[in-house]
Amino acid sequence: MIDSATAGSGTPLPKAAARPAHRTLSLVQRLWLLLVMIVVLATGAALATNLLGARAYLEQQLSAQGTETANALALMINQAQADQAAAETLINASFDLGHFSRIVWHDNQGRVLVQRENRDIAQSVPAWFRQLLPITPRSGEASLTRGWQQAGVLQVTSDTGYAYLSLWQSAWQTLFALFGVVAVAGLLGSLDIRRIRRQLDSVVGQARALGERRFVRLPIPAIPELARVTASMNQMVERLQAFLAQQAEELSALKRDQDRDPATGLVNRTLLERAHRAQAQADAQGSAGQLLLVRVADLSALNSRLGAPAVDRLLGRLADDLAALARPLKGALAVRLRGADFALYGPALDVSAADALAGQLLEQLSAYPQMGLTDQADVAHIGATSFSPQDRLADMLARADLALAEAAAGHRQQARHEQHAIAASHQDWRTLIDAACAGDRLALLYYPVCQSDGQTLWQEGMLYLPADRETRRVNALQLVSQALQLRITDRLDLAAVRLATVKARQTRTAVNLSAASLAAPGFAEALEQAISDVPAGQLNLEVNELMLGEHWEAFCTLCRRMKQLQHSVAVEISGNDLGLVARLGEVGLDYLVLEHLLTRDIHRDGGRQAVVRGLLQMANLLGVRLIAKGISDADDAKMLAELGVWGMTGSAIGSKEA
Repeated sequence: MIDSATAGSGTPLPKAAARPAHRTLSLVQRLWLLLVMIVVLATGAALATNLLGARAYLEQQLSAQGTETANALALMINQAQADQAAAETLINASFDLGHFSRIVWHDNQGRVLVQRENRDIAQSVPAWFRQLLPITPRSGEASLTRGWQQAGVLQVTSDTGYAYLSLWQSAWQTLFALFGVVAVAGLLGSLDIRRIRRQLDSVVGQARALGERRFVRLPIPAIPELARVTASMNQMVERLQAFLAQQAEELSALKRDQDRDPATGLVNRTLLERAHRAQAQADAQGSAGQLLLVRVADLSALNSRLGAPAVDRLLGRLADDLAALARPLKGALAVRLRGADFALYGPALDVSAADALAGQLLEQLSAYPQMGLTDQADVAHIGATSFSPQDRLADMLARADLALAEAAAGHRQQARHEQHAIAASHQDWRTLIDAACAGDRLALLYYPVCQSDGQTLWQEGMLYLPADRETRRVNALQLVSQALQLRITDRLDLAAVRLATVKARQTRTAVNLSAASLAAPGFAEALEQAISDVPAGQLNLEVNELMLGEHWEAFCTLCRRMKQLQHSVAVEISGNDLGLVARLGEVGLDYLVLEHLLTRDIHRDGGRQAVVRGLLQMANLLGVRLIAKGISDADDAKMLAELGVWGMTGSAIGSKEA
């Protein structure tokens, strides 16, 4: 078993481990950084390329303008025989009409004869921009002549002010266009990174779920790298689940061999005796229960007429019907006693409920001839008796057999009820439960849950209704069983949780829930409100496996929410559905609870020890521990401790308290 109590202990970390770790970027942050770098570099490169190209074009145009103007002006001056006055007039006119920074006439000796120069600077363009992208067009030159004589050289330099202004405006336009492209690229990149992040979060969530002992599978993402990781983790989860399922099947087969009738799959008389003894110790106040004894009429004659295969089908169908009747009843067992005798053991049933079950079973039996299962109308008879937990099983069966004999004497298929046992209750259970919940009459009886060394882990609260002048004391088994039939378990469970929260503020406390309550309208919200002020880690919610599969989604939701609130969730297992244990890897339980049917007399039952060993192996794979409840024998406690069960509760472990 994994020992979480020691998992956090060990040798101190070396001093090097205490040095502050350098913060590293996550994969998503790296992707964002890479995207920003690419966009910035691409934008900068595009802007620089555009501006440099525009500057080169402008320089080329200005140079061409200067050359053309110089040639045209030189032609006109030459026609005037290079007269200085005429030349000055022409130069002034060209300078005033054009965009030139300088026009100068040099004679042959290099002296300036005529010069016009514009020193104005384009003030709307920043100086840093002009320094960053200087525009230096070549001056246009043309020769001046006077007849056949050389009169000098005319130089014309174009003005760069408008070029700078055009380049500055072009830079802004290009920048705005690039910003638009960047925005679109950022949006598309953001959407893609968000998709990648969701897939990354899914992979991280799967890894975190494995760390929380939850085995979940993910759809394979489209990204090849993540697809390989997810596929590997899915394969690991599938192998673990397959192994757990195989373990569950092997344990189920082992348990069937130990406690089940091989022909019908129902529990045998040995398990019935063990369950009744455990009920006697758990309910010392003498709560009533009901036992229905069912006997197939003339089984030997049927076997002779129809043959063994046909009789096996008849018995198998009867076993299935009995099991279906017992399944929704808390603590009930469908039993194959021997040959033609079956029983339905209901420790929380009253007379009216037992009669209703008998009537339902008789109605099902009446259809057997039409189904081709038998050739006689009188299929079986039913005898019922009330019992207290202190009654011996043999006495109970004898009274039920007497009632069954009276039913068979009527020569028709019927049921009889033997009233020799304690008086059965005919009270209105709905009224009783509603009044108890509304009037705060319910209470919790606490049992310590201890480790094998005696250290108390927490207090286990068991619900009961104290006795008063009008009603006797009613234990949790009867309350929950009746509430299940009335579909009002959520009221009982909320009342129990509210009582447990008072204790949980002082010490860690466990309380039981019915799976049927989890899907009740408004139950989840009311439960969360009830435990809202309980300190983290102080409350354990133990859900019984009965009907858990029918309310699986609600149970998963409960587990997720309790994880967030840092409270614990466990499941009570009786071994009737060990396949459910393998499925519990999906929710990340904190521990498993073994009911008394799995642990009673385990010190002298090698088969039961093998079942618990197998459950311990499955719990080890799930990363959870086992708690055994209802331990009334010190030898059982010793054997469970040797097997590796972490904690135990019951009369042999510690004294109870109100």
